[in-house]
Amino acid sequence: EIIDYVNNLKFSDEDLEYLRSTGDFNEEFLNYLKDFKFTGSIYAVPDGTPVFPNEPVITVKAKAIEAQILETALLACFNHAALVATAAKRITDEAVIDGKRIPVMEFGARRARGIDSAMEASKYGVMGGCVATSNTYAGMKYDIPVSGTMAHSLVTNSENEYEAFLKYAKANPNNCIFLVDTYDTLRSGIPAAINFFLYLLASDS
Repeated sequence: EIIDYVNNLKFSDEDLEYLRSTGDFNEEFLNYLKDFKFTGSIYAVPDGTPVFPNEPVITVKAKAIEAQILETALLACFNHAALVATAAKRITDEAVIDGKRIPVMEFGARRARGIDSAMEASKYGVMGGCVATSNTYAGMKYDIPVSGTMAHSLVTNSENEYEAFLKYAKANPNNCIFLVDTYDTLRSGIPAAINFFLYLLASDS
């Protein structure tokens, strides 16, 4: 994101007219922005590299005015990436049972701060250790494996959770992942899922 931002950074006539309308910028500065091009250098650790507090990760060497124009955007790009990747790494590191790593999927789109943020979070989640995303657009754009579960709305549209699980299993026999937390996880969701799988076992025997 940072490379694309810097390579495509320019100020359109509409941008300049807005800045002029605020009355906060003189014509000399606006003329400078009209022909703005970053001429400095940017050094950074490769994507996916572990980094630590107080460690330089992105260094900008440029004229002060150029560096200041880039500053906020670069911080926004890096901070969001580091936030999501770090959270994903911590979660995936803990997803271990009896020494065996359990796959973790990224399902954060509906909690993201906008569509662009959701797209980036899917990518950074996989960089942090997630094995797939529920965001099919991110899957297409970044070639990330996609996976998902049934929707809560499918449960609420059924008479009960058992019926919802049955309908979902018939429609998705090869991707049968139930949501057991729609109403009461321990008292209804998990028991309904167990009863359904007992039904499957009985049907196979």
